[in-house]
Amino acid sequence: MAIPSARRRTFGGSELKLAVLIGLATLVFLMAAWALNRLIQPSAPERPVPAWLGVSQVTAQTSDGRMLSVKVNLQVKNKDDLEVLAPYEPVFRSIVADTGSAMSSDEATGSERIIQFGKTVREEVNDYLDEQNVQPRVKRVAFEEFKLMP
Repeated sequence: MAIPSARRRTFGGSELKLAVLIGLATLVFLMAAWALNRLIQPSAPERPVPAWLGVSQVTAQTSDGRMLSVKVNLQVKNKDDLEVLAPYEPVFRSIVADTGSAMSSDEATGSERIIQFGKTVREEVNDYLDEQNVQPRVKRVAFEEFKLMP
């Protein structure tokens, strides 16, 4: 009995070249797609940097006679608004001083009252800007200092 010999399939020169060519074409295609994706894809938009207008320190006398030292910064939409609002800084100081003198020293303590103070300053500043027909608006008020003196 004769044992059938196992047939081996061997690649001829042309079949091997075709397999290598398909592999290289796929590799080139994938690398080109990756490169185009990296180069053409726009970068992720950067978060806007907040613009802050610093109001110089104000010392106000509260309704019961104690002194209150306040330094605030006003957040505006962009840096162009800083140039528009900078000439109004003395008025903003006056608004902060008036808001501080309208409160008592008992009202000047506690986080809720400080938050309310900031909201009042923001509303008063924006109302003043409305009266002056100035477009930029204050978005937030940040405190650098809020100190009740003895």
